[in-house]
Amino acid sequence: MRQYRTTDFAELHELVECHPSEAGLGWIFRGQADASWPVVPLAGRPEYNTGTELGRFREWRTRAIAYADSIPENDWEALALAQHHGLAARLLDWTHNPLILQPDEKNKMADSNELRVTLKKTATDYIDCCNKGTVDAVLSLRTDTCKHTHLPSSLGVPTYNKAEYGAFFGQFIGVMNDSSIRIADDKEMVVDVESRKVVMHTKAKANTPVGEYENEYMWILTMTEDGKMIEDIVEFCDSTKAVDLMKKLQAQENA
Repeated sequence: MRQYRTTDFAELHELVECHPSEAGLGWIFRGQADASWPVVPLAGRPEYNTGTELGRFREWRTRAIAYADSIPENDWEALALAQHHGLAARLLDWTHNPLILQPDEKNKMADSNELRVTLKKTATDYIDCCNKGTVDAVLSLRTDTCKHTHLPSSLGVPTYNKAEYGAFFGQFIGVMNDSSIRIADDKEMVVDVESRKVVMHTKAKANTPVGEYENEYMWILTMTEDGKMIEDIVEFCDSTKAVDLMKKLQAQENA
């Protein structure tokens, strides 16, 4: 796909005129913040496409009448209204007017929703990478400058850069067998678009040479501007369980 960049409206208008339809200017997609995103409305994105969208729209129509003088009988008009009042957009924005291609508050809100979806997906993908149990997988979503901090500080584990964490994680391969980590409750995940942070609660389980190990973790992941990579990780675990495991492993090694 060919890409063009414009710096002012004159350039934009000239570009649009170079791509007319047979009948004239034609319809133009208003666009989105990232060209790599699929061209589907917000309701079609993974975070919103839960298979109950039609039911939500019908429920919105039923309840919205209490807050408006009238609701359009035509579903298309009602959908256009609904996306401005709490319902994820079911429609893509098209226009004949190049002026409307310029960013506005509505587009900023849509971009914010898009980034929220991306941040949440990256956090979920990170947990999937942890479950693969390899150094390469665990490091795959980190930037080269990513830092990993373990809390509480009483654990005595330092903050690692990407390479150092790879070496640290590698020590546990073969010790933690049949390990799994899962997000405790997807609804508990907190996504802060402005700071590009995701906070989530996970539970882990593994078999070790000294018996079954279980623990809980809170994560604070800070992402890159596009939300697709991780710049900083703060991992907070139940220190009592972690220290108990370390003591048992040490005792077995010394026995």
